[in-house]
Amino acid sequence: YMETLQVEEGRRGNYFGGPVHIWTFETAQQFQDWVTTYSEAYQFDDEDKKQFRENPSGWLLSHKRLATIVAEDAKDVENPLLHDLGVMFLRYQVLGPVAAWQSEAMGHLVEELFSTDKFGRVNMSTRSKYANGGGIAGKDYNTKDGRPQAKGIVKAGDDIPIQELSQQTLNSLNQDHLAQGFSIWEYLYNKRLQDLVGIIKSQRGVKAKDMPGVVDGAIQAGTGKSAADLERDWRDYVKKNYR
Repeated sequence: YMETLQVEEGRRGNYFGGPVHIWTFETAQQFQDWVTTYSEAYQFDDEDKKQFRENPSGWLLSHKRLATIVAEDAKDVENPLLHDLGVMFLRYQVLGPVAAWQSEAMGHLVEELFSTDKFGRVNMSTRSKYANGGGIAGKDYNTKDGRPQAKGIVKAGDDIPIQELSQQTLNSLNQDHLAQGFSIWEYLYNKRLQDLVGIIKSQRGVKAKDMPGVVDGAIQAGTGKSAADLERDWRDYVKKNYR
């Protein structure tokens, strides 16, 4: 059966303005039968169908405003659903573009905070279309491995300045970038929540052509400290708190 969730448009638009269709199925076979039946109605392309085959418990197609959930395995779609909610929340607050690492970090933070599957949970993935070839980059990243990975890159001195991190496109983010971004967001959430809010508010109304250069300025405006200060404090947090 299908339910329709009407998401209101913000004053300047948001990530998911308009109706969102949420389909629920009792079994995986019902889901796959539905893919065949509704392929033309939703104009699924080959990549959409591939994602449905590879994720028999349900999947989310943001560009279609569509969520599919198989009841017998609903927990397997919980993490990607939470991830998209995190990204939607950030974009709604900013009402404009954000750096790729910021949106992924918020998605991963929301997964970490609200997922009920706390042990051995499935990997979260960033799948983005290459700019030219139209292929898909499957980047498995598991937040339960994020902390030791972040600790490793800090210990080795392999973390990169936030300004450089902000220059990475979604396609170019690797596992180290994702771990660093998640860890920075987690640090701010746990220790400096008002600073995190301040950074987000300071990025409101930014135009896409001005990204990612505004991130350092937003950190200064939102926290009263430079990006370099934040990087130093974050490294200290990682060294003291990650085991």
